[in-house]
Amino acid sequence: MNDPSGSVRTHKNASLNAISNVTFFCCGECHAQQFFMKILLLSLAFAGVGAYAQAVPAISGTEYTDERVGKLTVGLVNMYCLLPNITCLAESGSSSQQLAHHPCTTSARIDTLPGFSYFFDLAARLAIERVNSDSSMLPGIHVGYRRFSNCGNTWSKELEDSYSGDSAGYAGSEMVREILEDPAGVVGTIGFEFSRTVTVAAEVLSYYKIPHCSSSAGSPRFSNKNKYPYFWRMISSADVCDHVHLLLVHWGVKRVAMIRERNDELGFNVGADILETFRANGIQISAKIDISGNLDGEDAIYAKSLIVNTQTHYIFVSGQADFTASVLYRLGKLNVTGSEYVFIGFTAPLPYGNPFEIFGPDFYTLIEGYVMVATLPDSTNPRYKEFNKLILSRTQVNTWSNGSLLSPDFDFVMSYGLETAYDCTMAMLKGIEKLMKSNPEFNVSMVSKRMLNEQMNYSYFQDLDYTGVLGDPLRLDSKGDVKMRYHFLRYINASVVSIGSSDPDAKRFEASKEYTGVLKGGFWALPPDGSPKSSLFATDRHSTLGQIIIVLTGLGVVFCVLSLVFIYRFRKNKIVRSSSIPELVTIVVGCELGYAALMFFIFPLTPALCTTQLALTGVGFSVVISTIICKNLMVAKLFGGFHIQFPKSVTRIHRMINCAIILMGIIVVITIRRLRGPPLVSEKYSASGTYFFCVENTKRGPWFLAYILSLYYGILFSGLFLALFKSQRIRWDCSNEAGAIALIILVATISYAVQSMLSVHVDEMTDFRKCICIWIQTSVVLFSVIGSKMWTVFKYEMQRSKVRSHISQLMTRLADREEQAIKSLVRLGEDRSKSFGKSGGVIFRKSASSLAGKKKLAISSYIDRKEVLMFTILSKVESFSILFQCLLTVAPQLPRQ
Repeated sequence: MNDPSGSVRTHKNASLNAISNVTFFCCGECHAQQFFMKILLLSLAFAGVGAYAQAVPAISGTEYTDERVGKLTVGLVNMYCLLPNITCLAESGSSSQQLAHHPCTTSARIDTLPGFSYFFDLAARLAIERVNSDSSMLPGIHVGYRRFSNCGNTWSKELEDSYSGDSAGYAGSEMVREILEDPAGVVGTIGFEFSRTVTVAAEVLSYYKIPHCSSSAGSPRFSNKNKYPYFWRMISSADVCDHVHLLLVHWGVKRVAMIRERNDELGFNVGADILETFRANGIQISAKIDISGNLDGEDAIYAKSLIVNTQTHYIFVSGQADFTASVLYRLGKLNVTGSEYVFIGFTAPLPYGNPFEIFGPDFYTLIEGYVMVATLPDSTNPRYKEFNKLILSRTQVNTWSNGSLLSPDFDFVMSYGLETAYDCTMAMLKGIEKLMKSNPEFNVSMVSKRMLNEQMNYSYFQDLDYTGVLGDPLRLDSKGDVKMRYHFLRYINASVVSIGSSDPDAKRFEASKEYTGVLKGGFWALPPDGSPKSSLFATDRHSTLGQIIIVLTGLGVVFCVLSLVFIYRFRKNKIVRSSSIPELVTIVVGCELGYAALMFFIFPLTPALCTTQLALTGVGFSVVISTIICKNLMVAKLFGGFHIQFPKSVTRIHRMINCAIILMGIIVVITIRRLRGPPLVSEKYSASGTYFFCVENTKRGPWFLAYILSLYYGILFSGLFLALFKSQRIRWDCSNEAGAIALIILVATISYAVQSMLSVHVDEMTDFRKCICIWIQTSVVLFSVIGSKMWTVFKYEMQRSKVRSHISQLMTRLADREEQAIKSLVRLGEDRSKSFGKSGGVIFRKSASSLAGKKKLAISSYIDRKEVLMFTILSKVESFSILFQCLLTVAPQLPRQ
């Protein structure tokens, strides 16, 4: 990756060994309609981002012309506004579109940003000259070039000293407009720019299908080919995080602090990818320090306090070269340096200009030990030396900031990474040649008029069979970035020494064989990871809050199991059956998913764990809410009136709709996760430690993904109001769940509001509070739907139990009375036999019959008043028949008179 202030290679000054910038790498970041793009360009024109976003003056009459019939034009995008006394600008007027078509000369110094701009312009021109002088490449076609300034065209000393790419507003929009409207017909562009400068311009150029090869923009965002399909670069920018992780694994390091340049496109996004990679691979981020601009004294004190308090010995610096230099120097002044600390980064720790004048004579002493992760070209490649000699022979800039002259053996390739601009230009022209050879009907006129540009996206340049300075052959990966080996360079005595390298796929680390001091990657003794500062993982399974979550989860599981047992036990009960047993079981399963999600809050957060939490809660919510809606709409249809004609078809339709809604929710969740990737684990720091939380990864995928899931849940939630309205028509009290639905709506609304506030105001208790919200919401649904049925059945069973108790008591009293009646009748029969003889027996039988009839009528009346079932009455009548049989048995034995 080499943003202009981030190129990291080594050079030797005439008076001392100084370190300059080397090419490096970084890891990973639907076009709008044409009307939107025009509005975007217009809005950029008024944005004026940056203090030095210069307006481009009017176009003068100077134009480059060529007498040849076949002519192609490419655009050179550069920071031409930084070049003082540059002849190619002064002689052509002040329009960036009309920069004269001949070599530039300037009074810029070698080790300044204007010097970088000059050398990259020279490298691109040398590639064009090579093609024009080679009759075998693009025969009969002359390649011309147009210069476009991406920062305006007005030079000032103040601008030269302070420019850092803040010109994506007016100047950037004017540059894009001029490229699109250039009369020469620019086919493609080669850029030397900051990532922040080209962010919008690259997207607009991709919209208009103009290929752009960048030699310096290293932000991970450009690896997103959905937004930048015509952007590619000679930088390995998608895997730096994996290579850094490989180095830490080789060292056995598990704890790292991060210092990041927050307001820089490159530093911020590379840092974000590094953080994501570290968390996914179990490396703890002990401190994350975001700084705007270069590190000053107060920032250094703050950074030191976090590094020392967390006992961190490995610090990753993510920022431009001048930012890295300020971090190392300021912290070194505070004794955060030496063998106890290892700083790692991807940019050279050097300011533009003389570091002794900017910082102090102890600069190289304080940055010693810094480890830089960089891609380096193969120095054994014959084109390496040829290109370097060519640059030395053609350069017009040969003076350092301290006044010394350029050494005749200076290595421009290793120091400035100029081969990226050279190979960018060669690859662009090789791709055009490949396109013209692919079809005999294609000609130079079609190419110059951009009629074939639709085919020239990044994939067309992936494999050109081109032997470049960067490698042989030169190939691009699936993200439009060149794939190269990584080297790990350690700063020692104002020079760099290789301590190892990794293969392009970051699978294998190879320690350097040339460095005799290699024991553990170049260090005689690596510092320890340090005692980790207590991480504020409040919901850890061993903590009190974690155990509370475990208990709540266990209670929820018990509730669900009891609910299923209840549904099975009373499946034939008319109250349960009227509530639709399949829907009740589905609701219990959805609640079980909600309870299960709580268990994933008691483990250390990882992206996979965050995905599981969100998936279980989301799917559980959709299963429960969808089932409640469809169930109540179905019951309202069945029992809302006095007559149902086709109850089975109604049931079938509503259940199919429910399944479709649930399936749609699952598909939405899976699709978003596939397009956006897993959530990120973010962290915050407090005086007592570090705590982590999950956040959505909004950088990947189309912008509308953030709203699809919210829209789905919103529509689903609004369906509860329809179910509530329809439930008012249900006439059976045991099937009317209007009250339960109203309670669910109220609790869900409160829970959503609380969780939204918790997401904004995050602290170490956020996860526990979210667990409580999820548990309460899930329990309310379970108890309002299943619990209400349990209560209704319980009351019904209690009433039946009372009735059965009354019947039991009645049976006991009847048995006693039967016995007393028999005894009374026996005594009565004996008395009457003695008194009346034979006629007494007849009278006795009539009296017994009359008495039994009266008893039966009295008991039947009693039972009717208690609402006892008819079979109970009949069973009691049977007991009287037994009584009569006894009487008939006893009566013949009575004495007759």
